[in-house]
Amino acid sequence: MIALNQTKKISVIVMMTAACIGSNYAMLGVLNVKFMDVIVFITGLAFGSSMGMAVGFLSWAIYG
Repeated sequence: MIALNQTKKISVIVMMTAACIGSNYAMLGVLNVKFMDVIVFITGLAFGSSMGMAVGFLSWAIYG
C-alpha cells in the first residue's frame, strides 16, 4: 500500500473512476467485456481497500 496525502488520494480516486467510466464506454460495443472490475481491484490492491471501495462506488453511481 502506498502512503498518500489527502489531495493525492482524491486525485487518484478521481483518475481511477474516470478510467473505469471511460473503459466501460469504450467497450460498449463489445459484449461482456468490462475492465471496470479489474481497475477497481487493482486500485484496492495498490492503494488500499477504502480507496478501492470509493472508486467502485463512484463508478457504479456515475455509470449505473
